[in-house]
This record gives sequence, C-alpha cells and structure tokens, in this order.
Amino acid sequence: MVLRAAQLIIPAQRSQQVSASEATTFDPPLTGIHANASGDVIGQLVNDTVDRTFVVAQGQTYPYRFKSVTALNAVDFVALWEV
Repeated sequence: MVLRAAQLIIPAQRSQQVSASEATTFDPPLTGIHANASGDVIGQLVNDTVDRTFVVAQGQTYPYRFKSVTALNAVDFVALWEV
C-alpha cells in the first residue's frame, strides 16, 4: 500500500494535554496523539470494543483515532483533533 503525503500529516486544529494518571473519554474521538514520553498507551480506537496497547516513542506523532484511554503507563501525550 502506498500512502500519499497528505495521509501521513495530522492537520490538528485543537489540542489537549493528557497526563499519565488520567482515564479519559474523547468526544469527538481524536485525530491523533503526540507522545511526550516513550511507553505504552492503552485505550480503544473508534471502531474497537476492547482496549489495545500501543507502544509510542517520545517526540513522535501518531494517527491513532482513540475514543478512550484507560491507562498511559507514565506516558503524557497531547491529544490532537482535526475539528
């Protein structure tokens, strides 16, 4: 599969800091996250019904469309929205 450059860029227009100790539900769901530390983010994507674990690296932006996060394992991140 070939991705266009536009598919790799998250055009965030709104953000929110999420700390490592918060369980959070996002409405609307996120467009992506920017990891402020390396570690695990545990949560549900838009079409999931169970939590999944996502390993993230500090300083990277990911196009994960989380609807909720239940555990962050000491990873602070910036929640990003396109709306």
